[in-house]
Amino acid sequence: MKKNSKAFALVETLIVSTIIASILIYMFVQFNKLDENYNESFRYNDVDDLYKLDSIKDYINSLPNAKKSDISAFINSNTLINIFKIDDNYSNIEYIDNQQNLLDNLDVKSLIITSSDVHKINIDGLSPNIKKMLKKIKNKSDNYRIIVEFNNDNLATITFNMEVLWAKKDLQ
Repeated sequence: MKKNSKAFALVETLIVSTIIASILIYMFVQFNKLDENYNESFRYNDVDDLYKLDSIKDYINSLPNAKKSDISAFINSNTLINIFKIDDNYSNIEYIDNQQNLLDNLDVKSLIITSSDVHKINIDGLSPNIKKMLKKIKNKSDNYRIIVEFNNDNLATITFNMEVLWAKKDLQ
């Protein structure tokens, strides 16, 4: 009988140890997800980055009305304008009147101007960081959106109204 009780105690100890180990593994996995989300939250929409985006928005709204109409027409037909840095120059820079100095001073790696509903845009050719951020954007409106990836891998986005209706009125 004593041999059976020792075996029972051993089996009971193994079962309890297995349950505790399972709970600890589950808690470790959940903590890692929480830690990853916490660290990621510091990479998205930092206050300094939002101020930088605001200056880009102000610059776009200060463009001549004809230029804003061209940008709006291009976005409506192609879903986005992607301006990204290749070596020392930017691609598609003509859409913001060759403002390479502005983008360099703001430490921009990639600038995207699109309609506010980012779930309709073609994400091919975008960086993995931007694709990941686009999945988290939930709000939809009739405005436009600026998405910027900075050289330190931070990302920020804001919506804005390009005042295209005024531009169409002034062109007539």
